[in-house]
Amino acid sequence: MRCFEKGVRGLCAAAILVSLAACDQTAGLGYRMTVAVDDNGKTITRSAVRRDVWTQQHGNIDGDLLTQHTEGDAIVIPVRGRQLVVSLAAWSYYPGGPYGRGPGCTGPGSTVEGVKCWVQGSWSPLDVFRAALGYSARSDAQLTLVRAIQDGAKDRQLEVAHDALPVLLTFQDEPGLQSIRAVDADHLEAAFGQGVSLRRVTVTTTSDPVTRNIDVALPFVRTLTRDVFCAHIASKSGEPPAADGSRQILNPDLGICASRVLFTG
Repeated sequence: MRCFEKGVRGLCAAAILVSLAACDQTAGLGYRMTVAVDDNGKTITRSAVRRDVWTQQHGNIDGDLLTQHTEGDAIVIPVRGRQLVVSLAAWSYYPGGPYGRGPGCTGPGSTVEGVKCWVQGSWSPLDVFRAALGYSARSDAQLTLVRAIQDGAKDRQLEVAHDALPVLLTFQDEPGLQSIRAVDADHLEAAFGQGVSLRRVTVTTTSDPVTRNIDVALPFVRTLTRDVFCAHIASKSGEPPAADGSRQILNPDLGICASRVLFTG
């Protein structure tokens, strides 16, 4: 009898989970990002299509949960024999309350309300479109907002301010997780030399397929694992970072451990 009761409880639990999953709602925002870099009067332009997927998960222990992930690849721009990477990540800060996303964060060392910016989560153009279209910032209507933007911003090209950009990266040595350095959007010359600056970054909604070519510009990305163990205090472990990226040391520029999710999603 006990086995039967346990079986019934298991079936009921499974049914509840299926029911909750069926209530989850999703909205996607496809966009093309175009980046133009100026090198002493010469313009270098690259673009990529990405897609933000927002999911409202209902019935969690803590209530409804809104999650976001990005599909697509980072943009890699060749500059004087090196690479400028417009990653999938966002700068963030914690000003004594809920996590905030810029504006104000332009690179390593930036501060907002006296708090240092660090990397937290995926970047999204949602705020750029929202401000241009005059929509409010109500988080409980996020999915409605995403759908409205997809329609209202059609064929509109909007410029992204420097303090609203994704995290910019380059490599100190050979491209790899261990050589990643963050780049200040206001001071590209510090990383690439005098005369190099960020001319313009734009986004526009699109239904084109997402870009999948990161392996061409950065072949090491294909070797990376998605699972990362972050060793915050490397000196205590005495172990070097793993070649496949499964074990990394905290990157001082980023405030996190570098991983595959910076480059592809």
